[in-house]
Amino acid sequence: MTAQRALIVAHGQPSDPGPAEAALAEFAARVAECLPGDWTVGAATLAAPGALEAALAPAGNEAAPLLIYPMFIADGWFTQVNLPSRIREAGLEIIGGDGGPRGVGEDNSLSRAAGGDGGRPEDGVEGRGAGQVSGGGVDTPAGNGAGHPGADGTGGPQAVARPAGEKTPGDMRAAPSSASEMLPRIVGSVPPAARPSVRILPPFGLDAGILRLALRALRTALAEQGLRAAETGLIVAAHGSFKSPAPAAVARRLARAIIAELPFAEMRTAFIDQAPRIAEFARGLPAPSLCLPLFAAAGGHVEEDLPAALAEAGFSGRILAPLGLNQGAPDLVAAALLAASAEQGDP
Repeated sequence: MTAQRALIVAHGQPSDPGPAEAALAEFAARVAECLPGDWTVGAATLAAPGALEAALAPAGNEAAPLLIYPMFIADGWFTQVNLPSRIREAGLEIIGGDGGPRGVGEDNSLSRAAGGDGGRPEDGVEGRGAGQVSGGGVDTPAGNGAGHPGADGTGGPQAVARPAGEKTPGDMRAAPSSASEMLPRIVGSVPPAARPSVRILPPFGLDAGILRLALRALRTALAEQGLRAAETGLIVAAHGSFKSPAPAAVARRLARAIIAELPFAEMRTAFIDQAPRIAEFARGLPAPSLCLPLFAAAGGHVEEDLPAALAEAGFSGRILAPLGLNQGAPDLVAAALLAASAEQGDP
């Protein structure tokens, strides 16, 4: 039996990497508890200097490909460009077809699960029918205005070019550890087919099972407060991006899938980093209301920006935990790892 190793990678917090790194390690331990005993699950944030490189170093001694699970909502710049680049710089080969662009924003698994079309633009306001759009609040096209690759995988291929010397969250790296310095030298002259390899799985936000987590969280909140969906408003709050349509597309697909299952009185989708913004779009939402944060982890956006924007809008409803902190999230990640392992022939 071949031992299998997985690595969960998240954005982290550039201004204070330690707490996010520790939280991700705790999450990885919970995922490991959902897997057979021969699995090892590590964790690394892109923001912690040298963390990713150190976590990748042991892959050179393993027969089975290292499975990398991106704890991101969208398949954007961090998962398509930054992460693969740093993996290759560590001397590892990316296999399985997931190391390059995966068609940003084109995964329709959530929409298919809800019976939707997965591709129709909308303005963020929906009525009781899945995909039904009411007037007002027209979303501006992605790409208008300045932005940055966001913590949830925002920023598509058009965000790759950067001025020389400019530092962004995507450049989060420090001098690599000694192990990660040595690995590229060891494997640099080895033919690609013989090099240690990794496989990058689709990110958390593209897993069709995320709909199940969202519905469970919403039904629990409704039951705890004695509410009916048909008499309650809902706002799905996400990061968004001015650089890529991918993050907004994920949020809107999830919103359509939710309303197909739970007929909320009115549902809106709004963002921190693009229009329609939460502070404006949460105004006038029917009371009582719920807010579902579509984020992979806690952090400044969830703990500070989101509550501030909702308060500015006069929102007085309940803010649920972000989906990445849902109690079912470790099971979801474990299931994806097991499926990937089975696909490559590991027991």
